[in-house]
Amino acid sequence: MSKIVIIASLVILGFTLTVFASDPSQNFISSKDFMTVKTILEKTGIPLEAVWKIADFEGDKVVGLDLSVKTKPAVDYSGINSDNDSLNTIKPIYYVPSEIGELKSLRKLNLDGNKLTTLPNEIGKLENLEILSVQRNFLVELPLTLGDLKSLTVLNLSGNQLNALPQAIFTWSNLEILDLSTNKLRELPEEIGELRSLRYLYVQENPLNTIPVNFTGLNLKGFNVSSGMLRSINPEMKNWVFANRSEQGL
Repeated sequence: MSKIVIIASLVILGFTLTVFASDPSQNFISSKDFMTVKTILEKTGIPLEAVWKIADFEGDKVVGLDLSVKTKPAVDYSGINSDNDSLNTIKPIYYVPSEIGELKSLRKLNLDGNKLTTLPNEIGKLENLEILSVQRNFLVELPLTLGDLKSLTVLNLSGNQLNALPQAIFTWSNLEILDLSTNKLRELPEEIGELRSLRYLYVQENPLNTIPVNFTGLNLKGFNVSSGMLRSINPEMKNWVFANRSEQGL
């Protein structure tokens, strides 16, 4: 059995990263994940020295990536470096490079506060991704590959320009939190009603016409919908909405 030794302990910009490996000759800085993040930063114009603040490593694997613009979110689901104020000067990014799909160990991805209008198809390759937050962007469409994120538990799409959602993406058996608030949605796919692990659903600040009847099968702990929509809701759903409605987020 190989002896586990510390091969690097880096303190950069106030962030301490300790790398463990069974082989002291392992070159962490040339690891595949590190080089992938380096490419993403180069393509998006983010300074390379910021890597120690925006990336969370376990050994030589990147498990968390925070490419958000640091303004305080209405609701923070990400848990990724949310108390970091030192990177406020990073400019918003306009696209996510396709290399993002190479980070196979990634569990948390924060893209809040950028200028994104869509996400790359390669995002569907992140088979271990559990938390995806893309609030306060300009998304007008979602890739169908988003449905391939089978480990997803939290999806925050609030504050975008979405006016429709592809039905095929709602196959997340582990999804617990779905935030679609403050978009341009006039209807919600019935497929959301099949998300049996869903516990919190936020759809306020959308011009919705109604709520699908099959939502009554959801076992929600929190449901937020704009009060103005309740006046035009399907009568058979009104009691369910009032029973499940919550004014506050998590």
